[in-house]
Amino acid sequence: MASNQTLTLENPQAFTADTLGAIALLRNTIIADASAVGLSNPAFLAGPIARELNKAQFDYPTGVAGALITDAKTALVEPYSNDSLVQNHFYAVGNDISNTQSAGIAGIVARIENPTLNDLGPAKIQLGAAMDAVSSYLSNTELSAGDPLNLKQFDGNADKLAQALINTNETTVAIQAVIARQAQDFFAACQGVAVSQGDQLTGKARLEHEITR
Repeated sequence: MASNQTLTLENPQAFTADTLGAIALLRNTIIADASAVGLSNPAFLAGPIARELNKAQFDYPTGVAGALITDAKTALVEPYSNDSLVQNHFYAVGNDISNTQSAGIAGIVARIENPTLNDLGPAKIQLGAAMDAVSSYLSNTELSAGDPLNLKQFDGNADKLAQALINTNETTVAIQAVIARQAQDFFAACQGVAVSQGDQLTGKARLEHEITR
């Protein structure tokens, strides 16, 4: 197994042909959004998406079971209005409620009771995190000038955001781009230099090939 295809210790599997193919199909969107938010390397955006696409093939139920889980998550967020989702997000964050697998049954119950804790779309982005990403994007006038990521439509529309994450890859890539920019800024601030640790991203070389060829 080529080392440049190895995933993180949590999921030590090589990127599959399906994963790399999916990233290739998103290549233009990934490159455009990475440029729009000023990422030093589009692999910083492609990497997290590819990781979740790969995990879906190894760590999560597939076929009928996988489809049922997706339908269940959709059902959990569909009934809620923007105001209800905003209130729930504040509640979940304020009470430090977790949806991690390590939380066991409590984590499952937390997802049922708190719609903003559900991971949606191909990149498994938590709805609450996506809502925060939209707020961050809108508050950064440099990033949101001209709305290159087309995220202003979700201002005050968390319910619409939830559906877009489920139904459109473009929204997933855009939200992940904002999160990747936040990570880049964080590490730059910590290190005092621009992020240049690209080799730490799993499968970096293959991802770069798929999105730049």
